[in-house]
Amino acid sequence: MNTYRTADGDVLDRICYNHYGQTADVTERVLKHNKQLLAYGTHLPAGLIIELPVYDLQETQSEESINLWD
Repeated sequence: MNTYRTADGDVLDRICYNHYGQTADVTERVLKHNKQLLAYGTHLPAGLIIELPVYDLQETQSEESINLWD
């Protein structure tokens, strides 16, 4: 598991994109793993430690998803 220390104004989906290369489903999973982030809203303050677990991204992509346009 990796960790990330936030800089002022960081946004979780950008952190996930930079670390995992995608945001689909990953941001929600990271947020569930770091529930303390819910208290901060969208833009995070500096100095928070976020745990970035190892996920099988192939599995994430193969899960059934719902499109708004279906």
